[in-house]
Amino acid sequence: MSIATNESYREIAITRGKIKPQKVVVVQTCADLRAVNGTHPKPELKRGKRHLVVYVGVMEIQDGVRLLIESIEYLVKQRGRSDIQFTLIGSGNEAPRLQALVQESLVQDFVHFTGLLPHEQVGSYLSAADVCVAPDPVNALNDKCTMIKNLEYMAYGKPVVSYDLKEGRRTLGNGALYARPNDPCDFGDKIETLLESESLRTTVGESGRKRVEQGLNWQVQSAKLVAAFDDLLGDESRASDLPDYI
Repeated sequence: MSIATNESYREIAITRGKIKPQKVVVVQTCADLRAVNGTHPKPELKRGKRHLVVYVGVMEIQDGVRLLIESIEYLVKQRGRSDIQFTLIGSGNEAPRLQALVQESLVQDFVHFTGLLPHEQVGSYLSAADVCVAPDPVNALNDKCTMIKNLEYMAYGKPVVSYDLKEGRRTLGNGALYARPNDPCDFGDKIETLLESESLRTTVGESGRKRVEQGLNWQVQSAKLVAAFDDLLGDESRASDLPDYI
């Protein structure tokens, strides 16, 4: 048996790995809705701004946070947006350089780096967010990856702006607006489009949340994992002995 994180890696296991299709199971790491549903927004996290845009994730070269900062600079300097707070949650080797870039771009009044946060604090920011962003650039690797942050964003019912990645679309569906590949200005325009329409934000966010409720949640995915082990072992009594955390 092979466990794949998404359909792209399932296809690789079948074609490159020569594994029989019925032996490759997709199990995705998703949010636990039992934890998400108890989180309440804190308006003070907007730091006095009208809108809050949130990024959650690793800050390495491949994660596109530098592109996001270019989008922020575009929105502030060219679009004249002084009403948006951008909160960037997470850390990585690029974080010091990204913070320096924010200062160099003169948009430090609109960007807040939190560093790593406990999960419950992340939930408070996601609950308060108007829009969430996934600036991962389009490339051969990212096209095949499922970004866990997107699943978290959707679990909180938040509209997402993403670049147009193959697995990104498979995950987000109608729960996002998609920018032209690696175009920070178009990415910024998509953020502004959502911020300018509460009804659009609601529609897009509800679409993403529905996808989570219908299957992209840990209750459904963990059941698939247990079922795969049950099939592999061929003995329900042995499968029932799997630890509770699965």
